Amino acid sequence: RMLEEILASDHVVVVNDARTDPRTNKEVVAQLGNRTIINVPLLLADERLGVVGCGTFGDEEGVRPPQAWHLEFLQTLAGHVAVALDRVRFILARKLAEDALYQEKERLQVTLHSISDAVITTNASGELLYINPIAEALAGYSLAAAVGHPYRTVFGLQAHADDDTPPPDLVADAMATGQTQRYAQLNLTRHETHPVLVEAAASPIRDADGEVQGAVLVFRDVTEQRRLSQEMAFQAT
Repeated sequence: RMLEEILASDHVVVVNDARTDPRTNKEVVAQLGNRTIINVPLLLADERLGVVGCGTFGDEEGVRPPQAWHLEFLQTLAGHVAVALDRVRFILARKLAEDALYQEKERLQVTLHSISDAVITTNASGELLYINPIAEALAGYSLAAAVGHPYRTVFGLQAHADDDTPPPDLVADAMATGQTQRYAQLNLTRHETHPVLVEAAASPIRDADGEVQGAVLVFRDVTEQRRLSQEMAFQAT
C-alpha cells in the first residue's frame, strides 16, 4: 500500500514507524530494518520524474518523525533534483537527435558520393557548401578548396551560344522560381583545363518551414555525347 501511495501521490509521504504503520510490508521492513521513511515526489510542471527518499534504520537510529523544516528542505531539494533530471533528459534527447542527424548526413554523403553526376549544394548567397567527387573532377577543385566560394567562381558557366548571351545564374533562377530549372547545354570552364559541355538542373533547397535556403545543382558532362552526335550527323551527310 505504501509503494502504491508513493507512486501515485503528489505530496510527501511520511511513515513515522515502518514496524507499526499498516501501509508497510512487514517482511520487507524486517529484512531492511526500516524505521522512519520519508518519500518526496520529483515533480516538474505536473510531470512525475521519480521519487527521492530518506529515513532511519534499526533500533540505534530509531523512530525520528520529521519536523516541518525537514520536509520543507526535502521538498526544495526534490525541486532542484527534478530540474537537474529534466536537464539531463534534455541533453540526452539533444544528443540522440544530433546522432540521428549525423547518421542521416553520413548516409546522404555516401549517396552523393556514389552518384555518377556532378552534384553541388549552395546556400542562399550561392556559396558552395558541398561538391561530390564527380563535381571535383569536373571543376578541377577539391571539396576543401571549393567550399565557401561562390559557385560561379568554381564552376564557370557560359551559355552555349555564339552570341553575347549572359551566363545564367542557376542558383538565383531556382530560388526565384521555387522550382527545378533545366539547362540543355552550358559551357563549363574548368580550372586549368579545357571547357566541357554540360547539361544542368538546379532545384531550390527548402527548410522545415518551406523557406528556400539554397540550391542543389546537378551537372552531366555531355561533351563526348555531343561529339559523337556531330560525327554521326556528319557521316550521314
